[in-house]
Amino acid sequence: MDELQERIRSLCTRHGEPIDKNAMSDHEATFVRLQNELVDNLACLFVFVEHPEVEPTNNRSERTVRHEAEIRKGGRTSKTPAGAKRRGVIMTVLASLRTRFPKFTLSHLLSEVQQWFAQGSSIFERELAEWQRVNAPPTGEAVLVPGG
Repeated sequence: MDELQERIRSLCTRHGEPIDKNAMSDHEATFVRLQNELVDNLACLFVFVEHPEVEPTNNRSERTVRHEAEIRKGGRTSKTPAGAKRRGVIMTVLASLRTRFPKFTLSHLLSEVQQWFAQGSSIFERELAEWQRVNAPPTGEAVLVPGG
Protein backbone atom coordinates (compact mmCIF):
# COMPACT_ATOMS: atom_id res chain seq x y z
CA MET A 1 0.00 0.00 0.00
CA ASP A 2 2.90 2.35 0.75
CA GLU A 3 4.16 1.84 -2.81
CA LEU A 4 0.75 2.69 -4.25
CA GLN A 5 0.52 5.84 -2.15
CA GLU A 6 4.03 6.89 -3.10
CA ARG A 7 3.20 6.37 -6.78
CA ILE A 8 0.18 8.68 -6.43
CA ARG A 9 2.37 11.29 -4.70
CA SER A 10 4.93 11.12 -7.52
CA LEU A 11 2.23 11.54 -10.19
CA CYS A 12 0.64 14.52 -8.45
CA THR A 13 3.42 16.99 -9.22
CA ARG A 14 1.15 19.99 -8.70
CA HIS A 15 -0.08 18.98 -5.23
CA GLY A 16 -0.04 21.92 -2.85
CA GLU A 17 0.17 24.46 -5.66
CA PRO A 18 -2.05 27.46 -4.93
CA ILE A 19 -4.95 27.95 -7.31
CA ASP A 20 -4.75 31.30 -9.04
CA LYS A 21 -8.01 31.83 -10.92
CA ASN A 22 -6.49 34.78 -12.80
CA ALA A 23 -3.54 32.78 -14.11
CA MET A 24 -5.18 29.36 -14.55
CA SER A 25 -7.92 28.05 -16.77
CA ASP A 26 -10.89 26.34 -15.10
CA HIS A 27 -9.57 22.99 -16.35
CA GLU A 28 -6.14 23.64 -14.91
CA ALA A 29 -7.58 24.68 -11.53
CA THR A 30 -9.73 21.53 -11.51
CA PHE A 31 -6.63 19.45 -12.27
CA VAL A 32 -4.74 20.98 -9.32
CA ARG A 33 -7.77 20.48 -7.03
CA LEU A 34 -7.92 16.81 -8.07
CA GLN A 35 -4.25 16.31 -7.27
CA ASN A 36 -4.69 18.03 -3.90
CA GLU A 37 -7.66 15.83 -3.06
CA LEU A 38 -5.86 12.64 -4.10
CA VAL A 39 -2.74 13.32 -2.06
CA ASP A 40 -4.65 14.73 0.92
CA ASN A 41 -6.83 11.60 1.08
CA LEU A 42 -4.30 8.87 0.35
CA ALA A 43 -5.31 6.93 3.46
CA CYS A 44 -8.81 6.52 1.99
CA LEU A 45 -7.77 5.44 -1.51
CA PHE A 46 -6.52 1.95 -0.79
CA VAL A 47 -8.58 0.82 2.20
CA PHE A 48 -9.56 -2.28 0.21
CA VAL A 49 -5.91 -3.38 0.08
CA GLU A 50 -5.62 -3.71 3.86
CA HIS A 51 -9.24 -4.73 4.36
CA PRO A 52 -10.28 -7.34 1.76
CA GLU A 53 -13.89 -7.19 2.97
CA VAL A 54 -14.12 -3.66 1.51
CA GLU A 55 -14.96 -3.66 -2.18
CA PRO A 56 -12.40 -1.80 -4.33
CA THR A 57 -15.17 -0.01 -6.24
CA ASN A 58 -18.61 1.31 -5.42
CA ASN A 59 -20.12 -0.34 -8.51
CA ARG A 60 -22.51 -2.58 -6.58
CA SER A 61 -23.84 0.32 -4.52
CA GLU A 62 -24.09 2.53 -7.59
CA ARG A 63 -26.08 -0.12 -9.45
CA THR A 64 -28.53 -0.51 -6.59
CA VAL A 65 -29.39 3.21 -6.50
CA ARG A 66 -29.22 3.86 -10.26
CA HIS A 67 -32.92 3.15 -10.83
CA GLU A 68 -33.92 5.66 -8.15
CA ALA A 69 -31.58 8.28 -9.58
CA GLU A 70 -33.15 7.83 -13.00
CA ILE A 71 -36.61 8.23 -11.50
CA ARG A 72 -35.55 11.44 -9.74
CA LYS A 73 -34.00 12.81 -12.94
CA GLY A 74 -37.14 12.08 -14.90
CA GLY A 75 -39.28 13.96 -12.40
CA ARG A 76 -41.36 10.85 -11.80
CA THR A 77 -41.15 11.07 -8.02
CA SER A 78 -43.45 13.38 -6.11
CA LYS A 79 -45.44 16.54 -6.56
CA THR A 80 -43.31 18.60 -4.19
CA PRO A 81 -39.56 18.98 -3.68
CA ALA A 82 -39.97 17.84 -0.05
CA GLY A 83 -41.82 14.70 -1.18
CA ALA A 84 -39.19 13.96 -3.81
CA LYS A 85 -36.42 14.35 -1.24
CA ARG A 86 -38.23 12.12 1.29
CA ARG A 87 -38.77 9.43 -1.34
CA GLY A 88 -35.15 9.69 -2.47
CA VAL A 89 -33.86 9.25 1.08
CA ILE A 90 -36.13 6.27 1.74
CA MET A 91 -35.23 4.55 -1.51
CA THR A 92 -31.49 5.17 -1.05
CA VAL A 93 -31.60 3.69 2.46
CA LEU A 94 -33.47 0.64 1.14
CA ALA A 95 -30.98 0.22 -1.72
CA SER A 96 -28.05 0.51 0.71
CA LEU A 97 -29.61 -2.06 3.04
CA ARG A 98 -30.05 -4.42 0.10
CA THR A 99 -26.24 -4.60 -0.17
CA ARG A 100 -25.91 -5.61 3.49
CA PHE A 101 -28.36 -8.52 3.67
CA PRO A 102 -27.57 -11.94 2.20
CA LYS A 103 -31.24 -12.09 1.19
CA PHE A 104 -33.29 -8.88 1.07
CA THR A 105 -36.71 -9.68 2.50
CA LEU A 106 -39.37 -7.71 4.31
CA SER A 107 -38.72 -9.67 7.52
CA HIS A 108 -34.96 -8.84 7.37
CA LEU A 109 -35.78 -5.19 6.72
CA LEU A 110 -38.28 -4.96 9.60
CA SER A 111 -35.89 -6.76 11.94
CA GLU A 112 -33.11 -4.31 11.05
CA VAL A 113 -35.33 -1.27 11.61
CA GLN A 114 -36.48 -2.67 14.97
CA GLN A 115 -32.81 -3.05 15.95
CA TRP A 116 -32.26 0.63 15.10
CA PHE A 117 -34.95 1.63 17.57
CA ALA A 118 -33.73 -0.79 20.23
CA GLN A 119 -30.05 0.21 19.91
CA GLY A 120 -30.64 3.89 19.18
CA SER A 121 -28.51 3.80 16.03
CA SER A 122 -28.68 2.44 12.50
CA ILE A 123 -26.39 -0.06 10.84
CA PHE A 124 -24.88 2.85 8.92
CA GLU A 125 -24.06 4.77 12.10
CA ARG A 126 -22.49 1.65 13.62
CA GLU A 127 -20.42 1.01 10.47
CA LEU A 128 -19.24 4.63 10.46
CA ALA A 129 -18.34 4.50 14.16
CA GLU A 130 -16.38 1.27 13.60
CA TRP A 131 -14.58 2.75 10.60
CA GLN A 132 -13.70 5.86 12.61
CA ARG A 133 -12.47 3.72 15.51
CA VAL A 134 -10.23 1.64 13.26
CA ASN A 135 -8.95 4.65 11.31
CA ALA A 136 -8.56 7.08 14.21
CA PRO A 137 -5.20 8.84 14.27
CA PRO A 138 -2.85 7.93 17.10
CA THR A 139 -3.41 9.90 20.29
CA GLY A 140 -1.92 13.37 20.11
CA GLU A 141 -1.94 13.51 16.30
CA ALA A 142 -3.75 16.49 14.78
CA VAL A 143 -6.94 15.72 12.87
CA LEU A 144 -7.92 17.80 9.84
CA VAL A 145 -11.66 18.26 9.52
CA PRO A 146 -13.00 19.04 6.01
CA GLY A 147 -14.37 22.57 5.89
CA GLY A 148 -13.10 23.25 9.43
